[in-house]
Amino acid sequence: NPSTIGHEVLIDKAKSVGGKNYRIYISQSQDRKKNPLDYSTKLHFMRKMFPAHKKHIINSPARTAIEVAVELSKEGFTDIMFIAGSDRVKEFDTLLNKYNGVKARHGEYKFDSIKVISAGERDPDADGASGMSASKMRAAAADDDFDKFYQGLPPKFADSPDAMKLFRAVQKAMGIKGMNEWYVEGVFGRTIKKKGYIAAVIFYKKFIQRGDKPANAIHKAASMIQGLNDRDLKLFLQKNKVL
Repeated sequence: NPSTIGHEVLIDKAKSVGGKNYRIYISQSQDRKKNPLDYSTKLHFMRKMFPAHKKHIINSPARTAIEVAVELSKEGFTDIMFIAGSDRVKEFDTLLNKYNGVKARHGEYKFDSIKVISAGERDPDADGASGMSASKMRAAAADDDFDKFYQGLPPKFADSPDAMKLFRAVQKAMGIKGMNEWYVEGVFGRTIKKKGYIAAVIFYKKFIQRGDKPANAIHKAASMIQGLNDRDLKLFLQKNKVL
């Protein structure tokens, strides 16, 4: 909470072992510190972030792994494979097998086999997907560091207006005063949202690094920020000696 490129690794692993029957269930926990986005917001952004898996990201009342197991058992599945990060395989293997065939207040499930499979090793100090975590993303949002937040998103999603929408949604849910709420007077003779321009500069630089010509990079970067146009962004880049 929020989703990251690390979750994409887990989802791809689920598809590789589950075939057409793979499913992605979302935690329903919510609090300002560790789980800022509510369930419906997470569902919305996950389906945008992972469009190839959209139909497999399930809208379900199940709140825990146990409740997911009960739901699947009621649907008639006889065998399940549960995908987890390497640091949680033992925990889920013990939990799910402990209650297999046991009547309890959470309901009952019975499977012929339950396997818990690692999505891959995690290294908190590594760059890229193996080192990315939701806690790092929340820290970036708390620091109002969109550039760092951007690095934890899948490339296609990161290069879309939804990246900034997710960043702001996380900040709002955490109760943080972020980019959309800071103002500076009179850069071009009127009030502008300064930090919105700073975010656009981040996009502009990344598009230039990927080979876009300046005019195209300006247009693409400006489109990422609501209310920003090409002309004003160009002036801002020139004023700050970026262009």
